[in-house]
Order: sequence, then structure tokens, then C-alpha cells
Amino acid sequence: MLLALVVILGVGVAAGGWWWGQQRAPVAVAAQTSPHLDVRQASYVTLDKIVVMLKTDQSLRTGNTYMSLDLVLRTDKLHEKAAKAELPMLKGVAVRTLSQVAMEQAKAMSIDEWTDLLTADLVAAYASHPDLRPFDKVMVSRLIIE
Repeated sequence: MLLALVVILGVGVAAGGWWWGQQRAPVAVAAQTSPHLDVRQASYVTLDKIVVMLKTDQSLRTGNTYMSLDLVLRTDKLHEKAAKAELPMLKGVAVRTLSQVAMEQAKAMSIDEWTDLLTADLVAAYASHPDLRPFDKVMVSRLIIE
């Protein structure tokens, strides 16, 4: 009798673990997927006039250093309107990311490093709903540090 109870309890725990694993699996897969955009119908949306003041060492007492940046987001004709509607939110994410960069670090970074930094944060903004991301590539089209 005790053996039957242990077997039933074991089967119940195994079934519960399997069910719990099945419930969590779609979330993990969704976080890794990218939007399904038709590259053959590529369209580009500009996110321009992003201006931030870079962090500087207060002991140097130098003037303020500003960065101006323009981005281009690759989308397709179907998602172009959605991408344009998301521009204010994306600009906010970009400003938040760029305002954390120190002046010395900014001057040492290449365009590819800027692209990687901004892509990571802009994609992360859609982490909870990656299928709603209206772009698949972020490109830096202009970068000025003064």
C-alpha cells in the first residue's frame, strides 16, 4: 500500500514538472525570436536628432560635450507605419542609453560599437513582446561629438 502511494506521488510530481516545463517553454522561445520582416521589401525609417550631453569628469572643469546621433531602422513596407509610431519610445531608449556614456569612452568607440550598444538596448525594449518589434536592424547614419 505504501509502495503504491509512493509511485502515485512520483507520477504526480513528474507530470507536474512536465506541465510546468511546457508552460515556460514558449516564453523562452519568444524571447529569442526576431520579427518576421520581408527583407525583399525593405524600408528604412530614420530616427534623427538624438542629442545628449556626455558625462565628463567634474575635476577637469572642461566645457560640456554633446553628442548628436541619427539612426536608421530597417523594416519592411508592412511594418513601416508601426516603426514610425514607435519612434518616440525608441528615441527615449536611445537617449537613456547614450546619456550613460562617458566622454572618453564615446571618443574611443567605433561606429560598429555604437551600433551594437544601441541595437542591444533597442531590442531589449521589446523583450517582453519580441514579435511586436517593427525593425530588424539598427544602423548609425550620423555621429557627431563636440
